[in-house]
Amino acid sequence: MKAIAVFPGRPDSVHLAKLAKPSVNDMPDGRGVLVKVLRVGVDGTDKEINAAEYGAAPKGYDFLVIGHESFGQVEAVGPNVTEFQPGDYVVATVRRPGSSIYDQIGTYDMTTDDTYFGGESARRSVS
Repeated sequence: MKAIAVFPGRPDSVHLAKLAKPSVNDMPDGRGVLVKVLRVGVDGTDKEINAAEYGAAPKGYDFLVIGHESFGQVEAVGPNVTEFQPGDYVVATVRRPGSSIYDQIGTYDMTTDDTYFGGESARRSVS
């Protein structure tokens, strides 16, 4: 699969990255959800990350996927997923919770932490 990415700390490094297609089995305890992204937003945050103002690559990678506002459709779910089913439409966030008050109350995309890491997680169904 393809993603728009940057090399954190290197200004103007936006590029097209290739990633292996994830599987519902990549998540522990049968809790994986595979979402086909239909639309993704690239905004001021992504511009600032591309300018190397902040951002860090997840462990094992030298790049960070940008575009943290997305809309997609569930393709598959793990055996222990009851909140979603194939065909549901979802809005996703790619920030993992940090330590700010916003992270603690579940609004990760509003974090005030200086360093955050990406990692997709389905947020809510809009079907």
